[in-house]
Amino acid sequence: MGWAARDEESDDEGNQREGGAHLWSITLRYRAQREGAHFMSRIPYLVSCAAAVALLMGANPPAAPPCQEPPPPGQGLRFRGDGSGDYRGLGVLWQGMNLRWGYNHRINRLGSIVQVAKPGYCAQQGTDPSVCRSTLTVTAASGTGPDTAECDSYVTVVSAHNVGFASAAAELSFHGDVDAEIVVERTIEVPLDAFTAAQPKHYALLGGYDLLSLDASGKFIDYELAVTGVTVSGSTAQVGVRGMLKMGCDTPECPPPWTRTVDYSLLVSVTVVGGADSTVRVSPIRADASYSWTRDDNLDATEATSTFSAAATPQWSTQLTGITSLKLSLDDEMHMLRFAADALIPEPARRRAAGEVDTLFQQWIHGMWKADLPDSAFSFREGGQAQWTLEGSLLEIAQAQSVPMCANASITWPGNNQSAQSAEAESVERWVVKLEPGR
Repeated sequence: MGWAARDEESDDEGNQREGGAHLWSITLRYRAQREGAHFMSRIPYLVSCAAAVALLMGANPPAAPPCQEPPPPGQGLRFRGDGSGDYRGLGVLWQGMNLRWGYNHRINRLGSIVQVAKPGYCAQQGTDPSVCRSTLTVTAASGTGPDTAECDSYVTVVSAHNVGFASAAAELSFHGDVDAEIVVERTIEVPLDAFTAAQPKHYALLGGYDLLSLDASGKFIDYELAVTGVTVSGSTAQVGVRGMLKMGCDTPECPPPWTRTVDYSLLVSVTVVGGADSTVRVSPIRADASYSWTRDDNLDATEATSTFSAAATPQWSTQLTGITSLKLSLDDEMHMLRFAADALIPEPARRRAAGEVDTLFQQWIHGMWKADLPDSAFSFREGGQAQWTLEGSLLEIAQAQSVPMCANASITWPGNNQSAQSAEAESVERWVVKLEPGR
């Protein structure tokens, strides 16, 4: 397979385990053969095992494929360059998240976001050592009731021949009345290196988000996040971002009606991909889902899974997905049990690329009232309807190596309407991606 594990020494920039944050190093060595096939070949077997266990436990089948965990701290994987001296870009693509609580809650904090240590690019010439320091942060916090959230985040580390990557993040602020749509638009500036800036085509993808309540927690009615376009001027890419939030809170644990407002911040990360038609091609993907449930009939999570396909370019090495927008609309405010929005390609293809999209909002499940007694005894079921649209991009790269990974986070939250602006609501993974010169 071309993988080689090795110990990585700690350095002054945080390449070590710190506090509760897990950190791993990944070093990319370029080789001609395709990487990642071992992980992909295990998916059908792991899916069947996971589904069987879930069914035996009386739960719905998982709405997302299982994870390949990152290497443990101090271990890494490496590739080397081919010695040609051509440009090679490094990037980390965010492909979505799948979060589940033990029982349902208001939304105090919710997120999965990839950020680079320094806004801008990780890419450098393949003849020189190149380092990309990235952080994946998962966030979760409930309102009144204590609980533990489990979240899978899907990312792919990629290094590509003559394709550039760059990332940055910015905050959107939502202030207004409950039960009202609040729309926020802004432009995120992303620094580019000279090669990426000079490319004839640029594409923008979401790099994840972190939704944080600054006051009282609320419940989703509508939620939308999208990149609206990208332009390049000089050494800077300008990425348009649009967010819409409509929250409600009309149950006993909510504040008094005369004090209820919406006050949330939304940290948004974006990734810019730059290349030419000869190195990277992008096809749009879209999934729409509409489903309903009652207080007696639980939602079948498989109703939230859609498929997509697109023509593949023969002989090109890598197919990846990225998300450009997601939109959720509920028929009323709802406590949330599970939330999933991801787009993945389970297996590589030569002629047509096929993938799966999960767009899941689940309000209740049988037996959730026993999740954390006595607090969970007050959780209750509601019938409702959800409508989803997820849009994204299928990226085909002529020459690239990629490492698909899924990071699982577990966050135990004390509840009691505690402020979620704390490390207790976060699970942080830090890693270093290195591209070494060829011999």
